[in-house]
Order: sequence, then C-alpha cells, then structure tokens
Amino acid sequence: MADRAIDLDTPVQFIKGVGPARAGIFASLGVRTLGDLLEHIPFRYELMPRSIPIGDLTLDTVATVIGGIRAVRGGGAGRRGSFTADVVDGTGRCRVRWFNASYLQDRVRTGQTIRVTGKVDVHRDVAQFVNPRFEVLDEVTDPLADDVDRFEPVYPAAAQLSSSTIARIVANALPDATGGISDPLPDALRAKRRMPPLRTAISRIHRPVRQEDAEVARRRLAYDELLLMQLAVQTVRHHRRIAPNAVPIPVSPMIDERIRKRFPFSLTAGQNQAVSDILKDVASTRPMNRLLQGDVGSGKTAVAIYAALVAIANRRQVALLAPTEILATQHHQKVHQYLSDSRVRYTLLVGRMSGPQRDAAIGAAVGGELDLLIGTHAMIEDRVRFKDLGLLIVDEQHKFGVSQRAAAGSKGAAPHRLVMTATPI
Repeated sequence: MADRAIDLDTPVQFIKGVGPARAGIFASLGVRTLGDLLEHIPFRYELMPRSIPIGDLTLDTVATVIGGIRAVRGGGAGRRGSFTADVVDGTGRCRVRWFNASYLQDRVRTGQTIRVTGKVDVHRDVAQFVNPRFEVLDEVTDPLADDVDRFEPVYPAAAQLSSSTIARIVANALPDATGGISDPLPDALRAKRRMPPLRTAISRIHRPVRQEDAEVARRRLAYDELLLMQLAVQTVRHHRRIAPNAVPIPVSPMIDERIRKRFPFSLTAGQNQAVSDILKDVASTRPMNRLLQGDVGSGKTAVAIYAALVAIANRRQVALLAPTEILATQHHQKVHQYLSDSRVRYTLLVGRMSGPQRDAAIGAAVGGELDLLIGTHAMIEDRVRFKDLGLLIVDEQHKFGVSQRAAAGSKGAAPHRLVMTATPI
C-alpha cells in the first residue's frame, strides 16, 4: 500500500501498483475504490500444479518445473521477436519459448531461478514450453518453500490491464484490505448456514488454496447478495404499507358506459382485462403501481385514456408523462381525437412551448383548472404542481432516470401510478 491510511473507500489510485493511469483503466471496469477492487472477483481459476523434475515431464500434459536459466537468446526483430530460455535442474533440460516477447530480455536472464507452468511440447527431442506462465524467483528464498498446487485467479480484464496484473495488485492489497471488512451476519446465522466469515470469504475468493475454498467463498458472497435483495424488497413493501393512503377512484356502470362511448371501437378482450385489473387497483386506498405491457399498436393508449377518464369522472387530475416531445404530441393528438367535444380540460406541456404557454399550462394544473396534463420532462420541473393529482401515467418509464421517476411521483400526495411499455419484460 501507499504510505497513507487506507480503508474500503480509498480510491484505487492509491493502492500499490495502480497510480493515476491504471486507475482510469480500472474505472472502465467499474473499480474506483479499494472496496470495488475486493468485489471485482475472478470468474474462473487456473490450476498451477506443484513442480515436478524436468526429467519426469510427459508430452501434452500441463506441468510446472523449477530450474535455473542456463542460456537465453532472442530471435526476430522488434516487438514481434521471440525469446527463448534453456532451463535445467538436476534431472534434465527443457526449453521455454515466448513469441512476441522480445521485451523479456530485460526480465529473464542467465543465472536466475524460474518457475514455469504450461503445456509440455517437444522440439528436436527436447521438452519445450511455449508461451507459459512464469515467475522469476527470489534469489534468497528456497524455491521449493512454497511449491504446492495453486489456483491462480482469472479476472475480468481490459486491453491495457491484464488479469495477471490485476491478480498481483489484489494480492498486494488483500492483507491490509481485509482488516477493514465488517461482517453483517451474526455468528449464529453463519454457523447455521455453514458459511465462513465475510473477511475469510473475500480472501479465499481471490486467493484459494483449493478449488473448494473458492466454491465456499462464492456461496457466502452469493448469500449476502440475495439477502440484500430480499431486504430491499421487504423495505419497499414496508414503505408501501405505511405510505399515505390514496384516494379511491371507483367506477359506476354509468361512468363506464359514457367512457366507452368515447371510443369509435369496442375494446378487445385484452384491453377489457387490463381495464378490469386497473379498476380493481384504483378503487383501493393503496396506491396502484401497475405495469401495462403490450406491443406497439396493441391499444395501450386507449386503456390509459379509459383509466384517466375514470379519475377525471371522480374529479381527480391526471398527468401523462412521455419521454419525447414526439410521443407526448402523439398522445395529445389521440386524446383530442377522443375528447375534442367533451368537457374534459386537457393541454400539452413540452419544452418547445413559449414561456407564456408553459406558464398558462402550469397555472391551470396548480389551480385545478386542468383535468389532464400531457407532457415530457418539462412536467418534472419543481414549479409544476397539481391541485389534486389522482393518477400518474408514465409511458416507457425505463427511458427516465431514477431521480426523474421520483420527481414525477412526487407531484401528488399519493397518486395511483400506471406505467406503459412496449418493451417485453
């Protein structure tokens, strides 16, 4: 670590081996802090078997050898040149060859001790490794001191930031990073579920000693993720239960008959079913939050207008929010087609309107002189308020940001909400 106090919120830039340039690449992977780095988990592992004598190598197997470099030589010119090293131990000799790796001339030199892992090939009766993984070992450390089967993590990487580089950075960070991890699960629950502490799981997901270590760690992390999702769902349900009651919007046979006469066609079976479901919801004091999904041209707008007219018949205001001016204008034209000779007061509110036109529309909504306001993002402005909003209709909600959705929902005390989409769920 760099010489500064660190915690899980420490920017990744200040972690040993990163710096400003690599921090930018990490950001493209969604890693901006030390905590993000710990959550950047491997998607698989590669077995790095313990070493065997060079004399025992077998063709077409994956093996590891540890030996001294007796000779090195380069071939070809420029960055595309190959680099070859002869490695020996007390039992024999093998050749290690890297292609497009002339840069290794500055890293791999005669007299060093090297650990090599890869698939065994044969070239001119000499065992050979081509483009293997390797590690130049410390001169003062016993090369066999840590000679065990290892599972090397393979991380989601970028063109300028390899998995092996990420693995090295994570390995350097782990000893200090895990100290800042607190476990949200009580000991009794972990024991019941047979799961390790979170600190242990994080360490093992990145540096497993055995394959089983990674599997147990992944199970713990998956459990935490699912538990968090369930808590979020329960929290939303709780807030809905304690939310302000909505004003019921009932429908009578007379209202239903008058609304249906507004359409120059009979509603389809699917439309009638959607209308029935909506009417059940809006008749309740619990705010409706319903999704109306259908292909383009399936008649979602007619269902939405039906719901709007039920609210208006109960002297409640309606807002219809669309993501684009084109779509808002189309909705306005459709409403005009059905309601031009009615007593329903409706208007359009979009960004291209003049200042006086916008002021007039907003004033009518605030003063209760407007039954239906159709608009775009302009309707989300703080100064747009309703005297008595009973129903909010949002077309293609996924095209609005989270804050925009929240702002739209705050235009009334507890309006019923109908979301329309043509996107299959």
